[in-house]
Amino acid sequence: MKQYIYALITHKDRILMLQRPQHKRTNAGCWNLAGGKIEEGESDANCVQREVSEETGLLFQPRKKILDRIYQATEPIRVAVFEGDTDIQDSDGKIRIRLEHEAYGWFTFDQARELEVMPYIKDLLESR
Repeated sequence: MKQYIYALITHKDRILMLQRPQHKRTNAGCWNLAGGKIEEGESDANCVQREVSEETGLLFQPRKKILDRIYQATEPIRVAVFEGDTDIQDSDGKIRIRLEHEAYGWFTFDQARELEVMPYIKDLLESR
């Protein structure tokens, strides 16, 4: 089973969302959290730290797992989301993104609910 681990990163009462490129075959243009696929032998915490660093340049320290669910896509996938702390807390909210995303934004939970998001993000936003 594939496993994906993500971070709910907040700054000044807003959450960080990254937009998938329009040319992607799946979920093109959808907004997502920083994170990605867990590597063999990697813990959830190590995965989310690595992925956040690779995708945003931020240092992320997971505090609490807030979602851990199996979703049925073409095959079952496990998705986990952590809240945590980053080194962005004392900055202006600017980050650097890599080529796997085309944009980023800081959104209130209400604004994020209006975006086209990945399915697990909808679950997370509705619970907040």
